[in-house]
Amino acid sequence: MDSKPLWDFGYWLRVKYRGSDSPEGDFYADMIRDMRRERPPFHETYTPQIRWKNSYDWIKNHLEELGACYVAIETFERLWKKYARACPEGAKNADKTFDGL
Repeated sequence: MDSKPLWDFGYWLRVKYRGSDSPEGDFYADMIRDMRRERPPFHETYTPQIRWKNSYDWIKNHLEELGACYVAIETFERLWKKYARACPEGAKNADKTFDGL
């Protein structure tokens, strides 16, 4: 039986793209900076206490609230599709929080 890992999106990104010189690697690095609050918030409603969630809708809304560029959102959408194919059970665990990668 071929079982797929139960990884959240952030861990999957880390395994696949950490250190990669690519749009995917850039997205991962930006996500880490957002999670660690290494750069100032882009809008007044940004709450650093909110933890990232393993949810397509949550992450997309987060990117839009931050004013992420079209390419960043497009990269995220492409990555989420790859993640959902690679880790379908993980993708179904929406709204689980994760702290760091």
